[in-house]
Amino acid sequence: MQKGLFTLPDCAKGFESVFTKEDFDIVPEHRQWDHAIKLVPGSEPQSSKVYLITNGHLLFVMGALILQRAQKCEVRQVTKDVVKSEV
Repeated sequence: MQKGLFTLPDCAKGFESVFTKEDFDIVPEHRQWDHAIKLVPGSEPQSSKVYLITNGHLLFVMGALILQRAQKCEVRQVTKDVVKSEV
């Protein structure tokens, strides 16, 4: 993997080989659980919401998820300084 393109988070250490350029360009072998998405020629995709959610509910759900992940050390607090240094 080329150095300096991005920094893997600590939770991804040990999986560096998954993010190599060589692996990115390879299509994986067919597996038994693969499935096809059959498209209908000439059809147009429909635009629709999956479900309606209010901003308050979204903030509640996201806050609960972030708290749960933080308790498991799966996320870390990010400051402006960290964001600027990693961009």
